[in-house]
Amino acid sequence: MYRLPPIIINGTNKRHMYERAVAISGEEAAKGGAYAVLKSDKDVTQFIQYKKVIPYKSWMSNCQLQLLCEEKNYNDKTIGQFANMVLRKVSITK
Repeated sequence: MYRLPPIIINGTNKRHMYERAVAISGEEAAKGGAYAVLKSDKDVTQFIQYKKVIPYKSWMSNCQLQLLCEEKNYNDKTIGQFANMVLRKVSITK
């Protein structure tokens, strides 16, 4: 299994905390390894162009792409999870 950096979607309070962290430590430090950090907005559909290059390994010849979602509360405690199979067979091209 190979985990890609997450995309974090913050609610109002967490967004304010994130913005303070950006002001104090800078964006890269505030992201904490996340690919992107977004503000939750129920009225807007948000799209992220996610690109990550991973060196080929033999186990990839029969791999899948699965989207994992983890919902956390204000204290970062996980309160819900779900998984969605995006691709059952990933095509590897050179």
